[in-house]
Amino acid sequence: MKKFSIIIIIILFISCKKHHTNIISDNIDDSNSIQNIYVSVTDDIENLLAVIENKKPLITEIQDIINNYASTAPELNHSHGRKLSIQIEGNFTGSGNREIIAMYETLSGSSINAIFCFVLNSSEDEIKNIYYINWLTIQYMEDTEKKSGLNDVLGKPITWRFWSSNWTIGYVGDFNGNGIEELYLFSRSGMSESPDFFEFDGTEFKNILNLPITYAYITDIDPEKKIIIIKDSTSYTLFERSDYHMEENFISYIWKETTQQYEYFSSESKYFRYNIDTEKYEEIEVSEVM
Repeated sequence: MKKFSIIIIIILFISCKKHHTNIISDNIDDSNSIQNIYVSVTDDIENLLAVIENKKPLITEIQDIINNYASTAPELNHSHGRKLSIQIEGNFTGSGNREIIAMYETLSGSSINAIFCFVLNSSEDEIKNIYYINWLTIQYMEDTEKKSGLNDVLGKPITWRFWSSNWTIGYVGDFNGNGIEELYLFSRSGMSESPDFFEFDGTEFKNILNLPITYAYITDIDPEKKIIIIKDSTSYTLFERSDYHMEENFISYIWKETTQQYEYFSSESKYFRYNIDTEKYEEIEVSEVM
């Protein structure tokens, strides 16, 4: 039955694609272009099959455990209820088996405050290992995504549906290139706003970006050098108040293969002056404030 369903989907897909190809072909007479379209259709079918395979549902018993695990998990305080909010599949521990990251939100939906990684056995009929990831975030504000600095160079987006809006709270991918996928998240609480990067170290998921600051935002990501630049907004210097000058600190962290962590690389200070006309702080040279 499953194979029959897949065949039906492929036939419908090819029919739609063929119709699109005919529309394009009305305006071309180049055999190379037609051949390119055929290759594109073939590639799309392969991609479609991959998507279908990856979306294969878990057996009911396994999915039920994942759905309800946060209600009884020994790692958690059960003073309030939780429900499954986000489910992601990937290669998080390198087990070679199917692995699922599950994120749980409070029943009110106001925060995500529990994450677990479920590793199945090779038959996919039993959960072999469960790992806890200690992380939380409260609801996102309108500018939170932009302020976080996270972007798709890190991997695939993780989307949290909060009330009637979809928020990208992080990304999942093997950005550091060591063979397993990391979680690149951005957390909000009443006392901090900062990125958290989690990766499995063979025993547990650890934060591979340990920041000594509580209000931190990514301003740049260098995918070649594996450098993350963080703006420290925990404290800034506002001086010569009559002229509205400001100093901000930017800290660079680089991925280290030897320690499997992002470590301090460099830092610099930047200076800004408030422009009354634009109502924005604009960067200036240090000589202008001395």
